[in-house]
Amino acid sequence: MIQKYTFPIDTALTRTASELRALLPAPPSWALVPGTGTEDFLQAMEDVRPLPAEESAPGFFRGDLFLGERKGSLVLLADPPGAPWNGGRPEEALFFFRLLSLLGADKLFLSTAGASFTGHIPPGELALAADHLNFTGSHPLRYPASQEGAWPLFPDMTAAYRPDLRAKARSLARARGRSLPEVTYAGVPGPSLPTPAEFRFFRNSGAQVVSMSGPPWVEAAVQAGLGVVLLLAVTQEVDPDQPAPIDLEAVLAAAESLSMPLVETAFDLVESPWEEEE
Repeated sequence: MIQKYTFPIDTALTRTASELRALLPAPPSWALVPGTGTEDFLQAMEDVRPLPAEESAPGFFRGDLFLGERKGSLVLLADPPGAPWNGGRPEEALFFFRLLSLLGADKLFLSTAGASFTGHIPPGELALAADHLNFTGSHPLRYPASQEGAWPLFPDMTAAYRPDLRAKARSLARARGRSLPEVTYAGVPGPSLPTPAEFRFFRNSGAQVVSMSGPPWVEAAVQAGLGVVLLLAVTQEVDPDQPAPIDLEAVLAAAESLSMPLVETAFDLVESPWEEEE
């Protein structure tokens, strides 16, 4: 028999989900969690209102959660849970993605910034996660468990980045004249940037992009039953064989240039008709 998790957070999760569901006119099918910032996403939504998740679950949820519409579709929008390097705790990631699931979302859009290796994807382009390598040193499912509960202890990560969502994202990108190459990315601890030797190791391990967030979020989201699509905003290009200092101004300029393409891709997905997976 497969073991399943139960946590002290379950009581808070059940209470918060019940309180917030009472504020929803209907279940939203999409949750948008842009690690690159919510401001431009908010401007692209209609009838936006905040949901009091942080007030309902102090200590488990931090940041903003919004409900809004996009051409008649209800959408949740949230800041991501904290990454390990800036104090994020495993139980916060578990609570966060379980709450999105209990509120009715079954599809999840994530984004994060990353560095690509020379010759793969230039700065100022988007990439689509097909797989990841978790080198962050953090795994949210290590949180203390018992043999009871509703959440699987051993979620299958074979299709963590759901194939139908990836195919749809590529198709929508082509319709806008954009390329959206699929990559394996390495999640790293941060906040310092990797050394040249570490970059070489990640490249030799099969990564085309390196990011300081992503894998722990996806592991918690998959356990919560969410179908995941994750876009990487490539903000710098690294050649670990010829290391050079990072140009922070260029990194910020690349991130800024990708803000609207991320918003467009997310809402193209929201607006697209779906035939649900069996």
